[in-house]
Amino acid sequence: MSIHQNPTDDDLALGIQNGSEQAFNLLYKKFEGKLMGYLYMKLKNKEIAEEIFQITWSKAVSYTHLRAHETDS
Repeated sequence: MSIHQNPTDDDLALGIQNGSEQAFNLLYKKFEGKLMGYLYMKLKNKEIAEEIFQITWSKAVSYTHLRAHETDS
């Protein structure tokens, strides 16, 4: 799947549902800094912030894949 210029978050989520690595990478890059910054600011611990980020990201991607299967039905 080719991602057009300036995709919305919904476009990227749909791309992820369709297996697009490009969409995954774009969405990850978009939110990584913001979410990591927020977590670090709140937790004041880089290792814990990174762990929570990974857990949160994993759940977000899993949710996206679950939604894809629900819409297929």
